[in-house]
Amino acid sequence: MKHLFVVMTRKNSNKILVTVAIFLSVIVIPTLIIYIFEGNRLFSSWLYYWHHASYGLSFGLVFWLGNWAIGHFTATRLNWYKDPSRSNTISVIAFIVYGIIAGLGVPLILGHYMLHITGKQLINHAVFNAFIALSIDLVVVAVYFSRFLTKAMMEAIEKGEQLEKVNLIAKYEALKNQVNPHFLFNSLNTLAGVVEQDQKKAVDFIKRLSNTYRYVLDQRDKELIAVEKELRFVNDFMHLAKLRHGEGLILNTAVNSVQKQIVPLGIQILVENCIKHNIIEDDFPLTIDILEEDDYLIVKNNLQKKKSIQSTVPLGLENLKNRYSLLSNVPVVVTETPDTFVVKIPMLNTNAE
Repeated sequence: MKHLFVVMTRKNSNKILVTVAIFLSVIVIPTLIIYIFEGNRLFSSWLYYWHHASYGLSFGLVFWLGNWAIGHFTATRLNWYKDPSRSNTISVIAFIVYGIIAGLGVPLILGHYMLHITGKQLINHAVFNAFIALSIDLVVVAVYFSRFLTKAMMEAIEKGEQLEKVNLIAKYEALKNQVNPHFLFNSLNTLAGVVEQDQKKAVDFIKRLSNTYRYVLDQRDKELIAVEKELRFVNDFMHLAKLRHGEGLILNTAVNSVQKQIVPLGIQILVENCIKHNIIEDDFPLTIDILEEDDYLIVKNNLQKKKSIQSTVPLGLENLKNRYSLLSNVPVVVTETPDTFVVKIPMLNTNAE
């Protein structure tokens, strides 16, 4: 209830601010400018006042509508987060160009038809008014950008905090899954069997097990990682899983864009979900394909669900969607058919790692 009251209060405050801004822009400021030039003569008669006030009202209305349209367009159509310099330059140029055109055009038209000014006097009138209008326009630009940049900064901070939170959850879940007693018991049990059969395989198993723990810990402070590094980690993870599940687990990898970026543990989460939610037997093998298509990395498996697993969205997959929603406008795509389960995660072009 308290939160709802705060939201309603903010909305009402915004409406009041907009109303005050319109009143000042359209009525008060134009009237003050006319009074500066006309003095008390402005109030000599209602007809004289209305004649000049209409001029000021029209002038203010044209400027307010134009600036509002430019502000709305630049705020909604330009990408301020990916290319702030370009967006900032376009916005400033648009405001200034409109200020010059409207500042000259409106006084020329209204001065001629409403105030009946002609010749050199009309040109001087237009130039002077354009100077005043452009000065006001620059103030509007300054106010607009200070408000917009403050809002953008707060949104960026909030977005960063959300991303940090979901990343911590993802890495905690991944680490918890790796060190939980069930995983550790299976790994040690597999290791015991391997030691009896082949000591070289046992040493390799221990190294790969160590690599999986080290990778999870090393990536705890990173938002993105190269596909190449993630695939190496997944190969170690799958090697451990294959020793446990035997020939019933098959992994195929065909990815060329290894320098592109994905979220850490992204592939591993999807591969682990495949193993966890599907039957794996020699007679019913689980085949996992890691592919690429356009700017997507694809993890695909044949569907043979375990009956004991409920048909809900896995927590890891939901977390993966949330992490990408904070990093990119490109969504994670999930497709399920009677025979296959496919997840597409965006590969991002960035130098961040």
